[in-house]
Amino acid sequence: MNVDIQLTTSQLNFIKSKSKFAFFTGGYKAGKTWVLVEKAINMLITTRQNGLVAEPSYRMTRDLLIPEFEKSFRLHGINYTFKVSDNIFITDFGNIIIRTLAKRDALEGHNLGWFGLDEIDLLSKRHAIDCWNTLLSKLILGEKRYGFGAGTNEGFEFIYEYFYNNAEIKEEKEKISEKSKLTYSIKSYKHGDYELFISPTLENEWNLPDDYIQTLNNNYDSKLIQRYMYGDFVNIRSGLIYYKFDRAKHLIDCEFNPKRKTIMAWDVNYSQAPMSTVLIQEVAPYDLFQNTRSDVSKTDMVYVVVKEFVSPYTNTQPQCMKIYEYLKEREFVGDLWVTGDYSGNNRSVGATQSHYSIVDGYFKDFKNYRGTRTWKTRHIEDRTNATNMLFENGKNIIHLFIDKDCKKLTEDLEQVVWKENKNEIDDSNISLTHVSDAMSYFSANWKPIRGENVVSSMSQ
Repeated sequence: MNVDIQLTTSQLNFIKSKSKFAFFTGGYKAGKTWVLVEKAINMLITTRQNGLVAEPSYRMTRDLLIPEFEKSFRLHGINYTFKVSDNIFITDFGNIIIRTLAKRDALEGHNLGWFGLDEIDLLSKRHAIDCWNTLLSKLILGEKRYGFGAGTNEGFEFIYEYFYNNAEIKEEKEKISEKSKLTYSIKSYKHGDYELFISPTLENEWNLPDDYIQTLNNNYDSKLIQRYMYGDFVNIRSGLIYYKFDRAKHLIDCEFNPKRKTIMAWDVNYSQAPMSTVLIQEVAPYDLFQNTRSDVSKTDMVYVVVKEFVSPYTNTQPQCMKIYEYLKEREFVGDLWVTGDYSGNNRSVGATQSHYSIVDGYFKDFKNYRGTRTWKTRHIEDRTNATNMLFENGKNIIHLFIDKDCKKLTEDLEQVVWKENKNEIDDSNISLTHVSDAMSYFSANWKPIRGENVVSSMSQ
């Protein structure tokens, strides 16, 4: 049966997507649960295979999902029976199993051709990943099998991790909303089998009360507007430390060049906290951008983090070996400086050499090795402020970029926050903060906002 349904561009693209795994996210009232149900019915009709659709809680299946399916079945003229005892819709095309995500065992024992999940970011990231992987193991029916979902992104959780973090932008279109006349962008991202569609609330504005957008603007701050009206991935829990980092501006393609001046920046850690090192190269802007960007100085050199080394449960020597081999394999001949955490000048308990003495021993045979350059920062803000100034100064000029392959550093820059009401970095997640610390030591030691002298150890 052909039904005339008014779809937004993002909704239509999501339903029609041939990607093995697809996700629809966006602002409030972007039609996420509705489009999940439409996608599920489309899957049922086209694959003729049984599928499963799940919500985070029983209340959501009862109050939202089941009524939405019944409404859509009637709209499409599809005959169905809902078997209450088993929570299954039975149709001529196949069955749709309705489940909750509260416990993994509710997802076991099924053979599926497809599955769909609603509002998965309401779960913890670990539990969401567990549910997703469990359902992947059930996809055994049909020639092609699919997994998909819809829901609001809750920051750097499952949707970010699986569909956004490593993706390249596939399409971006700028539009003007019909009622409020505000500019917005609809975006899609792709990596491998995974495709993400982001739909702002404004795209679905014709289905909303006239004052809905104005109400959000009047009651939400800028970060809440970014996430819950535009669907962007932003940190709203507390103050973001590297608030001037913007992946659209600062992530570029820049391969390591063995002839360029290189600064090796360290955050010195041992045991579970990862030893973290970044290689930063000094680059002429005209070597990076064919047409000099308006936010890049035509005369100043810029810095690019071209490589990251993040190694838990290790110490200085194994990390040095990794970096040494990396440089040797690429026949590095440029100037090489070392900087980083000032504590590396001290010897740890039982050690005969300091961290930087060991580093010197590894890299001094490079012809243009220049030694270490460190500075004892008085306050954490000395290095975080210096980093933010490199990302964008008061004249809106950028001096620091990140290569797109530095995934861990990018994750840090978008997630590391201050402890609430404290002048301390929130280090409760042991996998975060360290690689961004390494970069921030470079900023403080190389481009400090104040003009203090650095402590240098120059090779002769």
